[in-house]
Amino acid sequence: MSEHTPLRLSTPDELAELLPHLLGYHPDNSIIVAGINTTTGALQGTLRTDIPADEAHWAFLATDLIATLLERSAHHGGTVSQVALYICADPNDPGYGYDSLLHHAPLAHALRNAALDHELRIADLLYTTATHWWSYLTDTEPTREGTPIRGPHNPGSVTAYAVVEGLPTPRRRADILATLAPIDGTKAEQQHAALDTAVLALTDRIHAQGHEAVKEQAVQHLRATLESLLAGDAATDIDPDLAAQLILTLHYAPVRDAAYGYVLPDELPILQNLWRHLAQRCVPDYRHLASVPIALFGINSWGQDDTATAAVAFHAALEAEPAYGFAQMMLDAINQSVPFDLVKGLFLQHRASRTTTAS
Repeated sequence: MSEHTPLRLSTPDELAELLPHLLGYHPDNSIIVAGINTTTGALQGTLRTDIPADEAHWAFLATDLIATLLERSAHHGGTVSQVALYICADPNDPGYGYDSLLHHAPLAHALRNAALDHELRIADLLYTTATHWWSYLTDTEPTREGTPIRGPHNPGSVTAYAVVEGLPTPRRRADILATLAPIDGTKAEQQHAALDTAVLALTDRIHAQGHEAVKEQAVQHLRATLESLLAGDAATDIDPDLAAQLILTLHYAPVRDAAYGYVLPDELPILQNLWRHLAQRCVPDYRHLASVPIALFGINSWGQDDTATAAVAFHAALEAEPAYGFAQMMLDAINQSVPFDLVKGLFLQHRASRTTTAS
């Protein structure tokens, strides 16, 4: 929202209405920490993470989130003096709503203490469902019903602001993730068999030719496949055997580096469909391999100005592979409002150098 007319908020109702606009989507099963510079009123970054199922991790995570927000803001020259804190329920929680509000009170307490330990003001600490909000900072006993969250059907000041400024209507995080979910049924069985076969074939090639030769062949195969798709000579709904080959070899660093370079405007929508297709083809036993195609899907979404989908995708890539540093770096860039053109320039520079080396 920094490129638009400043919006001043003063009530918990407005903070609850703001939440999906902070992220670009409606979160669930999430902790969100938003940093604010009270002198300028500027947002200083927003962090989101899943709520750990193990309550023993809540206190550590709360401390880490606040510290990380401050470190990243300072790294980019910002100053955080106030935070807005949100706990967003999982619709699958027992007692979704008021009972879940009470269950997560220790997490709220940990977030409050972590903020106060850094002498931060707290704009509010809200618990939200898809339709209602409650404040943990109220002096009175919270009502079981909560307060309805304003939005398109009962607009408040934030929704009105979004309409006037032409901001997109936030989507639901679950709906975005559903587009990347693995296939099932007969198609999943066929893909599983293709992946099993591809693993054996790749192992045989490595033994016969060595890793370096296989990596170089995989880079050339990826480039040939992408160029064919971009030329319209093939469909992005590729067959299980080709999908299996790409899914496996994308985990070679030179192969995924080559894939990152396809970020020109006319390439993004076509290849976005391919990366989505490959993510869906990472069936349960191979789900850990979905991290790279999901991250590539995120890059292509970001390049088409859909930062909300990109952020959800990078989170999903990290869930598939928590140590995937590239996905974390891309997510950090989005959280700090780094322009995609800057990232695109780096990708294209690498692509050009790789092409020159190959020739």
